[in-house]
Amino acid sequence: MNVQQDKATFPFPVMFLLGSRTPDTGKKPQFGALIAKQAVSFNDANVQQSPRSSAILLTDELFASQRTKFEADVTVYKPRLDVVIVSASKFNFAHFGKVTITRGGVIGLPVTTRYDWQSRSKPPRVALAGTTDPNPTPGGPPILRFTPHVDFPFKLPEGFNSVFFSGRDPEANFGGVLAAGDTAHFVENVTDGFDLTVTVPAGPVLKFTRDCWGIAPPQWVSQGVDTVVMLIDERRALLTWRFVFVWETRLELVTLEVS
Repeated sequence: MNVQQDKATFPFPVMFLLGSRTPDTGKKPQFGALIAKQAVSFNDANVQQSPRSSAILLTDELFASQRTKFEADVTVYKPRLDVVIVSASKFNFAHFGKVTITRGGVIGLPVTTRYDWQSRSKPPRVALAGTTDPNPTPGGPPILRFTPHVDFPFKLPEGFNSVFFSGRDPEANFGGVLAAGDTAHFVENVTDGFDLTVTVPAGPVLKFTRDCWGIAPPQWVSQGVDTVVMLIDERRALLTWRFVFVWETRLELVTLEVS
């Protein structure tokens, strides 16, 4: 598949991935995903900013303290909305605030949350990664029992749970993805705390074409913002749109236009 991006209409990083949603599916069903990033100022969806990097991160970005600021987010699927609150001076040892999600004008119940990402190498998140073996290095984290196979290039470890891809507080369930106009409202539960709202702006438009014509039948795509990272120190949020579709052989010769 060839991806063509119109940077005049959508000047943000995009990436195309192939993979599988669940363990042991092998090549079928195989999924494609177009990942797009946007950055928006708090309390104003009309003030969009370019993400600091010109490309989607392939590795984690850390604070000087080795805490994660941005987690590499190159997966074809997240099972539910991921809202992560990060700040160089805030820590995740207790619940510090509440996030309220508004979808389609309907205000949800406030969800208690904490600062920071949950570690992928420590409980409870590491348990979702599937079967592990002890690390041969004394004191090191366990390693996944995973052996790639030429016939199953996208196979995941036995017992893998897709919730592993969610970096937010494991106790906080924010529901499904967000669409343009939906909001995430964060209030910190301390004196003179933060009161911030992230409003999802219009996202990219996708079109599958071949020889400049739309393909038939049209390709069905699941879409939405599934990750909101609130960067408290920078007064902005980083949004991740994920467009997921079943991979078909006909798509090998198709152009995916992003605008």
